[in-house]
Amino acid sequence: YPQRPISVRTFESEYVITTEVETYNEHEALRVAFERFFDVSSVLSLVAKDKTVKIRKKRVKRGDLFYDFEIIGIFIKKNRYFIRVKLPYPLVSGHNFFPKEFPKNFLSKTKKYLLSRDPIFKKGLIYFQRATAMRCSGVFNDLAIILNFIKCVELICRQIEKENNLFGYSRKKFKELGEKKKIELSGEKIKVRRETIERMKEIWDKRNKSDIAHENFYYNYYSRESTHAMVNFSYLESDATEFLARYFDYRSNSSIII
Repeated sequence: YPQRPISVRTFESEYVITTEVETYNEHEALRVAFERFFDVSSVLSLVAKDKTVKIRKKRVKRGDLFYDFEIIGIFIKKNRYFIRVKLPYPLVSGHNFFPKEFPKNFLSKTKKYLLSRDPIFKKGLIYFQRATAMRCSGVFNDLAIILNFIKCVELICRQIEKENNLFGYSRKKFKELGEKKKIELSGEKIKVRRETIERMKEIWDKRNKSDIAHENFYYNYYSRESTHAMVNFSYLESDATEFLARYFDYRSNSSIII
């Protein structure tokens, strides 16, 4: 470092991640590598954001420091030599929150997440990945971030409802329960903390009653009437993390194959 003439950042890294792509097209190699690194960064952030520490007598989640990941080079391997390829840089390298101390067994957890073949977990991870990347890039609006995090949670809840036969309710009665009750039942089933469930229900109110996605086309960061101005993004990210991580644990202990 620095890689670019304008860059003045210096990084200290404990781990370096590499990947090999077998292709005859340099641009295709960059595309595949970029997607792989995004997968790795998303599961790393999932492990990190799910870390709890004990402060006084209370256990709290900690994920309030940054880590960066960046593609620093792409090479063609010819025999024993590596030739660096000059290609346009990605628009966004990416960064996310990471605690100063790595969570216990973070490498083994990360590998388990990466090897998961559960389609709901993988799709939820994509929503989570999008939202965390958009939150830190500075080029996306709050609305898209909120909807991606909420979609991640909704996806998990729908699957839990389906697997548990609507928790014993008839289809008509279950529909009448309302989305907040469904979030509560699904969250309890996969052992999400009560405070997380309650915050998620509050977020649902803001998303639904204020019609965050439809009526409020023009929003003002400084207006209390704008729904997004009352959304705590740190909590929302943390809550989506917990739903996704607890779903993975639930799936790992379940004999149901989907």
